[in-house]
Amino acid sequence: MQMNLVVTFTNGDRKKVKALLPDFVMFERTWNRSVANFEKEIRLTDIAWIAWKAQTRLGMTTAPFEPDWLNSVFSVEVDDEEQIALSDNPLDTQVQSAD
Repeated sequence: MQMNLVVTFTNGDRKKVKALLPDFVMFERTWNRSVANFEKEIRLTDIAWIAWKAQTRLGMTTAPFEPDWLNSVFSVEVDDEEQIALSDNPLDTQVQSAD
């Protein structure tokens, strides 16, 4: 499970982040809600929190979600083009060296 997100900050910076299974598990533990229900109901807060959690996991931020990180964000969008371009097979994404 993964979700590719683009975070646009109030200063104009844009950062892509890939939310992975650990981020979704922490979402479920923190909010006591299942990500399986995202198709029925997903909130803006959910997407923002998952983006923040992924950035935290990757060392891209140390700011607390509220108020610091959230106040610095203009928008969080799901990167659908990136989702389609990614393969589910990790072997397809390996870079082969030229000999």
